[in-house]
Amino acid sequence: MKVRSVAAVSLRALQQQQQQQQEGRRDRWSRSREQQIEKKAAAAENRKALEGSNLMDIRSISHILETKQQQQQQQQQQQQQEQQQQQEQQQQQEQQQQQEQQQQEQQEQPWLVPLLPYRESAAAAAAGCTYTSTSAYTADTAAIKVLNPGEDALLLFAAANQKLLQQVIKTNG
Repeated sequence: MKVRSVAAVSLRALQQQQQQQQEGRRDRWSRSREQQIEKKAAAAENRKALEGSNLMDIRSISHILETKQQQQQQQQQQQQQEQQQQQEQQQQQEQQQQQEQQQQEQQEQPWLVPLLPYRESAAAAAAGCTYTSTSAYTADTAAIKVLNPGEDALLLFAAANQKLLQQVIKTNG
């Protein structure tokens, strides 16, 4: 009986030990399962938090990029406007210079009309005509006075200055 009781005690002890091991395994398994669930939940929360922060970062970055693009476009428009203004100013200055130059030329010799060179008038003349001087333009450049053979060069005056024309005719015959 003693052997039976020792065997029964050792069997109970072995069963208890196995039971404890199984419970320990279950506890460890359930703890590890709980830990895995907690880790997954924490990872999901972290992902959500990261996604939210990434979205915020993306939104803020896109906003920054949009504002930079707008600023660049505004700068380009301003530069274009400045260039246009500079071009307009240059054109105005050139026009003013041309007008001033024309006024100076008119003030220097308002009555003298440019003469057409002899070679050009001879080339335009009929064959066999000889000229002693050049053809002269009137104020209207479409009307050309061609000198006949034997005539001297003529200076024609602009009709706008009648008094000066009459003076020259009186003094020079």
